[in-house]
Amino acid sequence: MDGNGLYLYGFMRPSVPLRVGPFGLDNREIILKSVRGLSVAVSEVGALDFTRMPQQTLLRYVAQHQRALEGMMALGPVVPVKFGTLVGHAGAAEALLARGEARILEAFEKTRGKTELDVVARFSDFERELREIGTEEAISHFRREVVLASQAARQKARITLGKMVKAGLEQKRKGLAEAIVEGLQGVSVALKSLEIRDEAVIVSLAALIEEGETTRFEGALEALDRRFEDRVTFRLIGPLPCNSFYTLSVQQIDFDEVDCARKCLDLPEQATVSDIREAYRLMVRGCHPDSRPGGEGDRSRFESISKSYRLLLTLCGDDPVSFVKGDGSQWVTIQSLESAGRGGP
Repeated sequence: MDGNGLYLYGFMRPSVPLRVGPFGLDNREIILKSVRGLSVAVSEVGALDFTRMPQQTLLRYVAQHQRALEGMMALGPVVPVKFGTLVGHAGAAEALLARGEARILEAFEKTRGKTELDVVARFSDFERELREIGTEEAISHFRREVVLASQAARQKARITLGKMVKAGLEQKRKGLAEAIVEGLQGVSVALKSLEIRDEAVIVSLAALIEEGETTRFEGALEALDRRFEDRVTFRLIGPLPCNSFYTLSVQQIDFDEVDCARKCLDLPEQATVSDIREAYRLMVRGCHPDSRPGGEGDRSRFESISKSYRLLLTLCGDDPVSFVKGDGSQWVTIQSLESAGRGGP
């Protein structure tokens, strides 16, 4: 994003203070923009392009984003916004609150009374695990055979040996990970695997739990720690907002795409959900694949109308939506992320 704008952290209730605290990105102050019983936490930022940042810089901003959410949690429930979300101005932030009200409230309802705990399980002594794998019969036999091979054959054998060790490590990791998941399932509403960035990590999990079940969850983790003794080291992170389960993604639609969809459905520059649905119903009558004998409708036209219909519906809340250029087209969608920032050490 070029120029200055607002960085979005998450949604809260407006009963908390207008100014949350000076712990946003680059230590900027976080303030709340509020509309009809909902608030979005934002801070002003300079020109940031997260897609072109060096990895180390990007990870620093991810950590700042998470720190901000944890600070906000001390003031009340938080529904997180996906990392890296920027909007151009305060009006856009307030518009997405109005248009995304139903989806935001749905997310609050789903996360009510729940919290997230993240668990990272690592091999206590990774080098020891590799040595043990190296003593397995198949690998030991292969090494003995390689000793008698030619120089060229030994070079190729080293590659094969590396693959065998890797396969053995994955098998060991899989068995431990399955046991850890089994041990935590009974004390979790849901479990989700997070990204692993370190080969010494066995598994990284996000656990969705009832807020009153933290002690039971910690007890289950302690039981696993005793079970695996010095083989596995556990790290517990949280409580956290439910990042890995209910994160809102805020996107800005390109005006030309919106305008094309509006014209496809032959709609005026202001319309309601009912208008969009009625226009769709009328226009697909003659081109639906099932509208003619043999299912020979205008499939291309039908797909274009359907795509336009789905796009315009995402823009609509309870109020009529304007498709005039310059009004700003912001909407929010709830997505369950496959990973959420802290899958590594």
